[in-house]
Amino acid sequence: MKLRFLLISFFTGYFGWAQTLQIRDSNTENPIPEVLVLDANDNVLGTTDYSGKIPLNESYQNFLSFFKEDYQIKEVDFTNLALTSDILIYLESEVFQLKTVSAQGFKWKTRKENTPVNVLSFTEEDIQFNQPQTTADALTYTGEVFIQKSQLGGGSPMMRGFATNRVLIVVDGVRMNNAIFRSGNIQNVIGIDPFTIRNAQVIMGPGSVLYGSDAIGGVMDFSTEEIQTSSHLKMMGKTTVRYSTAAEEKSAHADLSVASPQWTSFTSFSYSDFGDLKMGSNGPAAYLRPQYVEITSDGDFMMTNENPEVQRQSGYKQVNFLQKVKFKPSDIWDLNFSFSYANTSNVPRYDRLIRYRNNELRSAAWYYGPQEWVQTAFRTTIKPNATWVDEFTSILSHQYFKESRHDRDFNTPIKLNRIEQVNVWSWDHAFYKKFNDRNEVFYGLDMHLNHVNSYGNSKNIHTGLQQEIASRYPNGSKWNQIGIYAKDIWQLNHNLNLETGLRYSYVNSKSSFNRKFYDFPFDKADFNHGALSGSIGSTLQLKKGFKFNVNIATGYRAPNIDDIAKVFDSEPGNVVVPNPQLKPEHIYSIEGGISKKFGNLLLLNIHGYHSWLQDALVRRDFSLNGQDYILYDGELSKIQAIQNAARAKVYGGLFSMEFNLSRNFKFLGNFNYTHGEEQLEDGTWSPLRHAAPLFGKGALIFERKILKLSLETIFNGEISAEKLPPSEKSKDYLYALNNKGEPYVPAYSIINFKSQITLNNYLTLNLGLENILDKRYRPYSSGISAPGRNFVISVQTFF
Repeated sequence: MKLRFLLISFFTGYFGWAQTLQIRDSNTENPIPEVLVLDANDNVLGTTDYSGKIPLNESYQNFLSFFKEDYQIKEVDFTNLALTSDILIYLESEVFQLKTVSAQGFKWKTRKENTPVNVLSFTEEDIQFNQPQTTADALTYTGEVFIQKSQLGGGSPMMRGFATNRVLIVVDGVRMNNAIFRSGNIQNVIGIDPFTIRNAQVIMGPGSVLYGSDAIGGVMDFSTEEIQTSSHLKMMGKTTVRYSTAAEEKSAHADLSVASPQWTSFTSFSYSDFGDLKMGSNGPAAYLRPQYVEITSDGDFMMTNENPEVQRQSGYKQVNFLQKVKFKPSDIWDLNFSFSYANTSNVPRYDRLIRYRNNELRSAAWYYGPQEWVQTAFRTTIKPNATWVDEFTSILSHQYFKESRHDRDFNTPIKLNRIEQVNVWSWDHAFYKKFNDRNEVFYGLDMHLNHVNSYGNSKNIHTGLQQEIASRYPNGSKWNQIGIYAKDIWQLNHNLNLETGLRYSYVNSKSSFNRKFYDFPFDKADFNHGALSGSIGSTLQLKKGFKFNVNIATGYRAPNIDDIAKVFDSEPGNVVVPNPQLKPEHIYSIEGGISKKFGNLLLLNIHGYHSWLQDALVRRDFSLNGQDYILYDGELSKIQAIQNAARAKVYGGLFSMEFNLSRNFKFLGNFNYTHGEEQLEDGTWSPLRHAAPLFGKGALIFERKILKLSLETIFNGEISAEKLPPSEKSKDYLYALNNKGEPYVPAYSIINFKSQITLNNYLTLNLGLENILDKRYRPYSSGISAPGRNFVISVQTFF
């Protein structure tokens, strides 16, 4: 590791220590904020501020190391240095950004090159450069996670053929998935403020050993800002203002950090205002918005859209607040409190607003009410250095979710309203023990308690008369999970390591039904099941830059309240009803990869996987009391229910590369392929709904001193009409039409240009032009078209 010091010495006749240490990037010479400074015992002494500085004191007169994601770890012996002025230290970035220094979450931490599974990571520096509007967009920019959007205020990740309640979201060690995460597309990830993300780890494939139910397709583990204590009182902060043209976005963010020897505080506030999104001008005419409904005091009117490229009635607003407080009375104890709040305005469900019936738009209004998420968590970390534990972390948390759905048909006075509230109490205990340099163990237990309140009413918009209607879920439903797990990592020799893991979970739920609106042939749905999951994997690193990895894992998803007890219209003409006879679905997966480094010039990586899903929870035709149809919200609808009625198989792979063209130029690229099938009732196989098309990203990056530039392409392959899943074929209003009039997904590629100029230690300017060619495209399964040509300007200040 290369280390350069710039010593500006002023000799005063005695040996003293410099007042300030500053850390800069060896390539760009820009200051590096939030570098962890650790002593010889790996205790955190503090972090650098936004100017890359940290004060020195006598306690620093020993061996120190400096840690920052995407930089090489620096180790410095200060024992024999006698300095009286500033020290300047240069850190070198990782030669290959695809291999970050470490991968870690609340329950696990390891060097990324040693893990046998594919782990994708991004940091706050990536977010500051890419300037995503939401966290869903931040995942898109990785080029390895496919995002579906039903509306502008949406973003449902697809990972290895699975999505929605088959992938898990974790924020600061607390699982976000709750009892009503649905099998349809979800948008909860946008509740996470991208301005506050410190780093994110995306674990591809089953993660049930550490996380329990839902972690079938993968785990998205987000960590927000974490402020370290300081030897003296220190304050720093940043502000961001951003404007983008495609949706006339106006966003603002401000945060303030305060650190002292024992206390720290982090306060953050963000606000975004998105207008109606404008699509591109070059692409399928089927995506245009030729008409919309205008609601007046005189009634509903079909209006001609003067600019059909503007997706009328798609805009929304969002606010985020985060407060974190830390108290560190000693090197042994670390106490943290966090409060996170996210809320939106009404969010128009755009894909429902573009449906026609009898040559008229079907809905006058269809929107989600304000989507509220509140997370309160207390985290305690203790380092007792006992026989069976070196580090113990406990998180006690509460989350509150509120969501609602409101719809009214065109020229109909009755508006239907359904409101859900979920309270989740969680308790996580995680233990870590390093027995020696070759063996370390993670183990723990967790418990999650969900309580669901659900209500429904109809309102006559002319008279104001309200009446009770069937709620989406049985009011008062409960869903609980408790689990115990262990993971062991063995370093068998210098080149070979082995990871094994095992979890047992028990899930129970209770729902009670009444027959006020539907004559169900049951009064309750009680679910009680245990599930065992495990994994074993290995990584082998050879000379000449070769690395091999293989992993075998099982996972599971227990049916939640949304699966067992929901009544809703899945699509026009169909209604899903409760099914109390469900059991967990299980996945069996094998994956492997090989990577090769060609010196510091080129890194190639190929990773493949194959997964089998048994007892898959899928929507199938159903009957109640011998009837195949019921009247739902005034429409005769075919009865369906979630059932353990299928098997599914998914296989695919990832190819990625990083090519260092010169000291300042590099090329990054990745290419993702997924093929998924599920078994139908007649025994035949059809395409799996959440298997994304071929997609990927390539980027040419220039970075030198104050300037960073990127020219990138994002591409998606075609899904022909023959390969479109049956559930998607019925939604022809979402898709382009081929020359036979059949719905399909056209291939597309877009070109983006991004730039970042660091004017000084306190001011950074971002300029970008996205979708330069103004392509009109709509990602697979999405209900809204992507932005057309989009100019983005952002100004960040640091203090």
